[in-house]
Amino acid sequence: MKFALIALSAVGLVSEVFGQEGNYVRVNATGTVHVKPDVATITAYVSEQADAADEATSDFNKKKDNLEQVFNKMEFPDVELVFQGPQLSKTSQSAMAGMAPAIMVAPGVAPAADAPDSVFVMQESVNFKIKLDPEVDSDKLQGLTNNILAGIEKAECSLSNTFRSYNPRSSVVSYSIGDAQQATREARKKAMELARQKALNLAELSNRELGKVISVEEVRSGPVASPTSNPSFSPYYPQPVSAASDRSSTFNKIPVASTLTVKFELK
Repeated sequence: MKFALIALSAVGLVSEVFGQEGNYVRVNATGTVHVKPDVATITAYVSEQADAADEATSDFNKKKDNLEQVFNKMEFPDVELVFQGPQLSKTSQSAMAGMAPAIMVAPGVAPAADAPDSVFVMQESVNFKIKLDPEVDSDKLQGLTNNILAGIEKAECSLSNTFRSYNPRSSVVSYSIGDAQQATREARKKAMELARQKALNLAELSNRELGKVISVEEVRSGPVASPTSNPSFSPYYPQPVSAASDRSSTFNKIPVASTLTVKFELK
């Protein structure tokens, strides 16, 4: 008869299911490693507004060029500017105050008439990505951060976008892992070791011998969100986060996990 046994482990949910007539056991296990972040990111916004779209675009391009010139002169060896793509919108003063939505304008399309206080806003976010040394010095990181913030202010750019205010109580720097492939491989090994051990225990409990691996499936892998940054976080099945949100606001190690479903033969 087919039956199931559910067990919890310290690193995640491990579920074991015996196959029909006890010919195999299937185990789900999660392995997790913690990796020191190697990229720090500051996001700023280049924004200009005007009564006419071409004027807003022209002023925006001047400010963007100025931003690049400011940072080229500062000669940061470990900082890369990554522009996310400009966006033109038509909005009113109430929208800019967060009271109404902005109207996005597609290229080549004339917008309809709006409120008398409507203006065109051209805006683009830019990420300042700082590559961190393996043994990064916190004082050096703080110095780089302060210089970047000074450059952003000098170029008359902002740490907030047009429609969302910057919260001065939150960190202006986020931390992430540039390449999590090696950490993911290590997490897979841990998950496989855990799965084998749990399957072996179950085989012994049923007076059977554990045989070969029949199949392995990776359910999910990669950097995972913390319980505080993702309300839907499960400590049993860590959820991979998107590229836009796989960052930490504190300079702490970031968990990288792999969840495997492994089917073992029972002899």
